[in-house]
Order: sequence, then C-alpha cells, then structure tokens
Amino acid sequence: MATRSRLGSLAIQFGLGICSRLKKLQASPIDVERFLQGRIKGKEELHKVERPQDATLEAAIARMSEMAGREGKPRLIMTSEEWKRLVLSYLTNNDFSGFMKEITERSGGFRSVEEANRWLALASNIWNTTPQPDRGGKSAYQLYQGRTVSDDWRKYMDYKVAQLIARLSDEALDRLEQSWRRDIESKSLPINPTLQAALNKLPAAWIDAICLCLGICGERKKRDKVSQIVSHLKDEASLVKTVLGLQPQHREAMIYLLQSGGWVKYGQLSRRFGDETGDGWWWNENPPHSIIGQLRLRGLLFVGQAPIGSRHYKVAVIPADLRQTLPKAVHKVSSLKAKLPSLVANASSYQALGNQLSELELHYGTFATEDESLKKYYEQLMSYWNKTEYAKYKDTGEFGVQEYLWNFRLPGSDKFLLDYFLEQKRNELPERLIPGLLNWRGAELKCCRILALKDLLLLEDLDTGQRMWSFSLEIGGTRAFQGSVGKMVISYTCHWDKDTYCLLGYSLLTPERKSSLKTYQNLKFALRDTTAKVRQYFLGTPRKARPGLSGIPKSFLKAFEEEPN
Repeated sequence: MATRSRLGSLAIQFGLGICSRLKKLQASPIDVERFLQGRIKGKEELHKVERPQDATLEAAIARMSEMAGREGKPRLIMTSEEWKRLVLSYLTNNDFSGFMKEITERSGGFRSVEEANRWLALASNIWNTTPQPDRGGKSAYQLYQGRTVSDDWRKYMDYKVAQLIARLSDEALDRLEQSWRRDIESKSLPINPTLQAALNKLPAAWIDAICLCLGICGERKKRDKVSQIVSHLKDEASLVKTVLGLQPQHREAMIYLLQSGGWVKYGQLSRRFGDETGDGWWWNENPPHSIIGQLRLRGLLFVGQAPIGSRHYKVAVIPADLRQTLPKAVHKVSSLKAKLPSLVANASSYQALGNQLSELELHYGTFATEDESLKKYYEQLMSYWNKTEYAKYKDTGEFGVQEYLWNFRLPGSDKFLLDYFLEQKRNELPERLIPGLLNWRGAELKCCRILALKDLLLLEDLDTGQRMWSFSLEIGGTRAFQGSVGKMVISYTCHWDKDTYCLLGYSLLTPERKSSLKTYQNLKFALRDTTAKVRQYFLGTPRKARPGLSGIPKSFLKAFEEEPN
C-alpha cells in the first residue's frame, strides 16, 4: 500500500518498489562535490549561447558555412540564393518553427542542448538577415535597427515583423503591445471629429481589422481602405447591419455615449462598461473582446486626448458625422428584434427545397476547385487556414472550405466565386431559385440558439438577438437537429426569401457556454483574416509572376463571351 507524507505544503507519494530505485535517485559523491563547489551549470548558463547578428545575409551564410564545414554538416553549406529560397518559403507564412525543424533535419540532429542552441542561433542569424520582398528588400535586422527613425514606425509593422523584433530584443510582446497602444491613445483627438479624420489617425493593423470586422474587401492602400470604411458606415443599410452585429451590452455603451452628446471622458466610460485590459495591438490577428474594444473594432468609437478646459483628458468619442444616423440605426435594430417571426404556411416544403439545394451545393463545390487556377486559390487558402489554432480541431476543419465557397473573391475582382458559377450555369438552374442563390454570396458565419423545431428551425442569433425560421442543407435537413433544442449551432447562414433563412452546408452543434461563444467569435475573425490574406497573396502576382495563375480562370472568361452578331 502506498503511504503519503507531507513536507511543508508539498505532497509526496511513494509507490511500490521504491526501495529498489533509491540508488538511482541518490547523487554520486562526485556530483555532490561539484555542486558544493558551484561547478554544475545552472539553467541560464546551460542555455547561454553566442547569438551572432551579422549585417548582411552573405556574412551570416559565411559564418554558417565555416561552422558546418568544421563540424561535418554538408547539408548546411548552401549558396546565397539557395538559403534565400529556403528562408522565404517559410517566411511567407511566418513559419519560423518549420524553418528550425528543417535546419534540425539538415544538421542530422543534435547531441545536447548547447549544440542545438548554437546551430539554431546561426540559423536565426540567416533568417533575420534575409531580405524580405514585401518589406522593400529589408531584412528583419534592418527593420529592427531602423525602428526609431520615425515616431510612426509602429503603424507600418505587422504581426510577422513584430514577432521577429520581439525575438531580437528579448521583449515580451504583450508589454510592447500595451506600450504602442498607449502611444496611439496619447495623440490629440477633437471631441467632434469626422469619421475620416479619426480613421486616418489609426495604425494600419487596426484599419485592416475594421475592414475584416465590417466584411469589407480592403484595398492595398490605407487611404483606400479608409474611404471604403467611411462609405460603408455612412450607408444606412450597412450601418444597420453593423449595429445589428453588436451584442446588447455593446449597444448599451453606444447609446450611453450618444445620450452624453457623442463623447465622454474615458475613465467615466471604462468604470461603467469595463476597460480594455487584455485587448492587444494586432486587432487583425487577435480582435479585442472588451465592450469598448468591440465598438472601436467597428469604427464606431475612437480614443485619444482632447483639451477640456485647461487640461487634456483621455476621451472616448463617436465621430460627429455618425451621431445623427446611429440613433436611427439603433431604433431600427430594436424594432427588428421585437418582431417574433411567425411560422410560414408551407414550412414542410422547405425540406424538399433543402435536398435540392444540397445537391446544387455539391456541384458548386466541385466547380470551385476543378479549374487549375481555382485549385491553387483553394490550396493556398487551406494552407493559411491549417496554420490557425482552430484548424487543429476536427469539428471546425470544414469551416475553411465553407469560407472559400461563400466568401472568396478572385483577386482583382469584386465578384464572389459564386457569381461566376451562377453566370456559367444559369441556363441549367430553375429561375425561381436564382434570387435565393444570390444570397449565398458573402454568407456570414453565425452562432445561434435553437429555440424550436417545427419543420423549420427557430433560431436566435446570439450576436444580435434576432430570431428567424431557417431550413438546412445538412443531410436529412432539419430532421438532423432532432433533440437539439436549447443547444447552439454554428453555421454559415444567409437570407433565403422574405420568410426564411438558410443554413449552408456544414453545421456544428455545441452546448451553450460563454466560452463557446467567445471561441466562435475568434473563429469567425480568423476565417475572414484567412480569406483576406489569400487575396493579398495573389494580388502580388504582377510584382512577382506565379506561373499558371491568371486573374480570372479561362473557364470563367468563356462564360462572359458575347454572342457574335
């Protein structure tokens, strides 16, 4: 029988056979003597290694080659072009760990921690001195060394570069993020700014995040993205949709600001609705979760320093040109929420419609990947998606495919992938289905509570509180949801006709938990970010040709050829 003794607050349990193993646990006299003389290496000393920082890639390669030749590791001796190709193949996706894994394989493995640290330091040196095409040919070291040249350098830094800088400077990334955010929020902000003027003060990463959150297909230049955001929020229907996406506590904070004249001191707002602790800098990678942060993420609220009386105060401000339209949008959203939809008379007919559309969706999925160019778009999207933390879970793997089908637009075009399919196959489709199929474009990932099941599903959008009757394209239709009342369903959802909504393809059922809702919100943002990255990747084709990829596949172009006169 095992016995237990307690030393201080540490519980120690001895199992069977402990006596036969005591000698293995006992230090030898030589080890004891070395310990007493301080001759045993501590953890810091064990991991201490020279970290070279060469000025050029050639110098870093020469250092690596000399060491590899001396140690007999020929696979680490390569030309400058070979090293550059190797690094950029991983740098494109910011896969530093993958690069280090390849270095380990090329070296033939390491015999000790000290040896591993020594070789990986040399590899890091090459990584950090490799010129980056999307950074004007500058290396990570050059970007790091030039970071103090301009006070605005943070605006132009993305997550990939920041990770490198943090690694080079041994600084904690979250501390850097808080420092950079304080710098932005220390800038002057009038209490009656225009939306465009307020957006112009934000860093590029935040502008990208606002585009992602609003579902705007952002241009390459910041000023063009700002113009798109302004146009989106000044459009009445788009503003209503944006407000509809706010949770009740977010709308409450916005109403409080509007009733206070459109601005309040930041401390007054944070005491009532909570501060932004935990919200980072790279909103395009990790969106804020605080109430204030969620309003800022949608371009509805801005924070800065404003002169009030004889002093400057940190203030939270709604742009002046949104203060008249936002109350109308809030009122319209409130009336939408108060309306409980009645069950449509022909609810049972949607089961057959769902089966028909499910087959059509299958044909579209084949069409969207069979062309050689489309296959490369799809593979690149899934490559990005598989590097997100959400792709690790088998239950969410299908969402990457769904994001591609409903939200991908070919680079250089404003049309959805689905548009080309519908235009090419229009003659083969029943005319009555076309209006509903057009709604599949830009379908939004939603998380809904299942309230009832009566031929159709009665769903409540947990983001907006909106209730809707919906049918499903899942195998079995709504019958697949038997026994699921009270659970949450995560699925791409779109409006089908005036009475119903449609759950497209894959749906994930989960018990209702606060943590599940937060995971869903991060998942939705990660999917949007993946799509945006793929478009940016292929928009770089004029600068660096990618063989076999055209702007629009030939099979699509044929669909637009005019009939000869």
